Order: sequence, then structure tokens, then C-alpha cells
Amino acid sequence: MRPRTGVVAEIVLFALSGRLSFNPGALLLIGAAGAVLRWSAMALDPPALLLVPLQCLHALSFGATFLGTLGAMTRTVPPALVATAQGYLAVALGLVMAAVMGLSGLLYARGGGLAYGAMALVALAGGLLAWAVTGTSDTSRRARGPRDTSSSATGRRAP
Repeated sequence: MRPRTGVVAEIVLFALSGRLSFNPGALLLIGAAGAVLRWSAMALDPPALLLVPLQCLHALSFGATFLGTLGAMTRTVPPALVATAQGYLAVALGLVMAAVMGLSGLLYARGGGLAYGAMALVALAGGLLAWAVTGTSDTSRRARGPRDTSSSATGRRAP
């Protein structure tokens, strides 16, 4: 298996993202679902035949989540502060990734592939948080009004 398979899938998602009509909340939920599936399957020590498709889920576990985050930023952060917000996001991602990598190493040393199960639980918690924050239920949609469908996945207006 080539490690770059997931990155290629991510690049394809990014290349197609301007054509997607998912709102940021939906992208966050899709990303969480992809991560839960990916890491749960990896915890079960899948056969080599499944590793490439599981690596392709990186397009969801990272790519969709990142697009959803940027889309939410575009919709909620004042335009003059978007660059600053993206800088803070980059710092936060770096710090969290460093901490989680260290913790993952400890978990893997103690439980082997079951460390992926912990990653699946974190992804599930993130998905539940995204669901709670974005208010994807029908009731909250009615309270906010009709959904704007003229924007792409990243929140840019369609021409």
C-alpha cells in the first residue's frame, strides 16, 4: 500500500469541492462518518485488500472536515478577520496533532491496532459535537429559515 493514496483522494475531493453543494455542517458530519468508518475498520485489522479503500476515506476524515471548517469560517467570521482565523486554525491543528500523535503512540504501544478504536471514538465525539452545533435537525432548520443553496462547499457564492 502506498501512503499517498489517501492524499490523492483528498486532492480529488478538493479539486471537486467547488462543484459540491454541501453546507459546512453537512461536510463536518460526512467527515466524522468517514473517520468513524475508517478508524473502526482499521481497529479490526482488515485484510490488505481493504487498506487502499480505507486510505481513500482520508478524503472524508480530513478533506471533508477541513472543507466544512473553512466553509463555516467563511460564513461566521467577519471578512477582515478570515486570514487571522485561518492562522489560528493552523496553530490549533498543529498543537492538537502533536498532542494526539504522542497519545496515539502510547495507545498503540499498549493496545496495538486497538488504538484505532480510540481514534474512532474521538471522531464520533467530533461528529456528535458538529451535529449539536450545526443544528441539523428539522426543527432547527425551520427556526433558522430556509437554507441558502447558492453557495459551494466552502461558502463562496456561486456566480
